[in-house]
Amino acid sequence: MWLPGFGPDEDPLESLGSDEQVESVPIPAAPVLERDPPRSTWERLDRAVFSDLTGEVTKYLANVKAIALVRELEAAGRTPTADERRTLKRYTGWGGLPNAFNEEQSDLAWVGRSRELRELLGDSEYVSAKDSTPNAHYTSLEVIEAMWSMVQRLGFRGGRILEPAAGVGYFLGGMPAEIAQRSQITAVELDQLSARMLKALYGAHGVSITQGAFEGVRLPEGFFDLAIGNVPFGNYKVAEMRNVAYQDFLIHDYFFAKALELVRPGGLVVFITSSGTLDKQDERVREYLASKATLVAATRLPESTFQAIANTSVTTDIVILRKPLAARESSSSWMELAQIPKDSPLYGGDAYYYHLEWKMRANEYFVQHHPDRVIGKLQLVDNGYDKSVGCVFEGDLEAALAGQVDSLPAGLYAEREAVKIEPARATRDLAPGDNRLGFRVVDGQLFECDGEKLLSVEVPAAKLARIEGLVGIRDAARALVEAQPVTDSDADLVPLRERLNALYDAFAEQFGCIS
Repeated sequence: MWLPGFGPDEDPLESLGSDEQVESVPIPAAPVLERDPPRSTWERLDRAVFSDLTGEVTKYLANVKAIALVRELEAAGRTPTADERRTLKRYTGWGGLPNAFNEEQSDLAWVGRSRELRELLGDSEYVSAKDSTPNAHYTSLEVIEAMWSMVQRLGFRGGRILEPAAGVGYFLGGMPAEIAQRSQITAVELDQLSARMLKALYGAHGVSITQGAFEGVRLPEGFFDLAIGNVPFGNYKVAEMRNVAYQDFLIHDYFFAKALELVRPGGLVVFITSSGTLDKQDERVREYLASKATLVAATRLPESTFQAIANTSVTTDIVILRKPLAARESSSSWMELAQIPKDSPLYGGDAYYYHLEWKMRANEYFVQHHPDRVIGKLQLVDNGYDKSVGCVFEGDLEAALAGQVDSLPAGLYAEREAVKIEPARATRDLAPGDNRLGFRVVDGQLFECDGEKLLSVEVPAAKLARIEGLVGIRDAARALVEAQPVTDSDADLVPLRERLNALYDAFAEQFGCIS
């Protein structure tokens, strides 16, 4: 059981309740980013970068070249040139290249490549890359551009943006410059190699980049204005260490639930996800999401959408959720499944001829309320194990996506309330790698970290001593919690426990117990 304010994802200064010693500490609201000078941005991702990445061998060679380059950049301690940025952007991950990790196959050319890759990568890099194959399916640029157009249509112009499965930054590369200039961006990426390329491409532009699993990264609740990306999907769960209601969700559903914790009221979650989120028979996940957010819109994408860039055929949805500003907003028209009748504009197969009509079911949102938000026809497709409902389309995907953008409600998004920053508020630069949000005491002064810099907070000296003690206990508790999942040796944890106990005992002796 954690002391109040010292859980893995808590800040003690937010959990002190009615303690009059700290209650009146003036914690300033975060600045409105649009009032800051425009930050430096990057050139937008160009489709020409991927124009020749049409086969597995071409993608393999592009990946290997990017890996060699990022190592060279790190060794030299420099940022990439324009040509080198193009090389890094051509890294498409390993999701569509399982042959690269199979040394037992009959294709001798691929056996040679897989051995070359093992020699090229260090042990941890190889394991990380191999483990990424189920999910490292990167997103086509036309879909990324459409999703940014969607959030702009809704009224989003910039703010605090979270990309929780960033890859090498395709969503960042596709971000409109006018949004990038007015935004504070946080990117999380599990795969080691992808995270290093992400840092090489966007780290110098002020993007906060964390390499690690989304479930293990501690981010402030209610902080972000927008979470956007293509989440990993699969029939497995994440290793969530907290006791939360969604800890048993499949990975793609988990990303929605955690993102809704992290965005502020009025904020948006805009993800590409497996069609299973909306179409699974069990509606409990949808009921949970509906209890936390309103479904703004969804778009069903054809199964061929990611074939070129990721070498995979899968039916997916773009789902847009909005966290309510105040009272619950009714959002129940996407809980259940409905059978697709033969005369439906969505019906596109021969299921009824083969008496498989009982399988022709999809979310009621598409079948009964918004058939116009399906790009293509729904029909039974072979998924490798059985037949399931897939989306098939042979038209102009870019034009169809533009129609989806135009049909969204304009101006739905409400910007964060503007807050004036007092000019006298002092700032300090962050130490390298120390961009965690929260409070610091530096040289006897209290600061708040906003992810980019330290902002001074004026408090009386008597209160500062108590706050400094709380911050020290918080940091020691976090260090212990974060060490527990990554070590099997209790001996490694002993000094961390001893430090936490010593800090708490010293605090309790001076100020009394924390309650």
